Amino acid sequence: ALSPEPDRSQQAGGSPTDPLPAVLAQQGFRPDARIEGNQVDDLGKVFRFDVTTSWVLGHWSRVSTQLADLDLQGYRVPLVTGTRPSDLAGSLTYYFNKRQRVERITFTGTTGDARPLVSLLVGRFGFRRELADDAGLYLYRVMRGREVQSELRIRPASVVRASDPHGRFEVALDLRRPQGE
Repeated sequence: ALSPEPDRSQQAGGSPTDPLPAVLAQQGFRPDARIEGNQVDDLGKVFRFDVTTSWVLGHWSRVSTQLADLDLQGYRVPLVTGTRPSDLAGSLTYYFNKRQRVERITFTGTTGDARPLVSLLVGRFGFRRELADDAGLYLYRVMRGREVQSELRIRPASVVRASDPHGRFEVALDLRRPQGE
């Protein structure tokens, strides 16, 4: 399963502190910083290939531009989808080609429950689970022949704390534009 058992101490009426600042700090963000942008209530709204550079610049108050390689221009933004265990926190990067079309999307971050992300990627992009040599790795891929087209790697955080239900899994996604789109 991609979600550990719920923390029973929190269900018993305890008042845990909000772990979101710790998750943000792990990703290199200041915990007291206000991240502005539109609320992301559906992961499908950010993991899509029809966005424009104007859309990216208009949805986040802080966008880092970086040259990924000679053919693609990257726009990296902080992504925090909410405070539920199934929400994501980390860095999202859109890579645009010379025609200003998204060719690649990457996400590196954490979640407490990866099932909604996996469900989106399986349903929309055709990801399939593959067994990995690493027993702690959940590996999902889209293959084109024998070549890996896109890949999702999920692994338990090196230390899983009941007080941090948002940081139980480390997520690394490399999503390439589906062939024919």
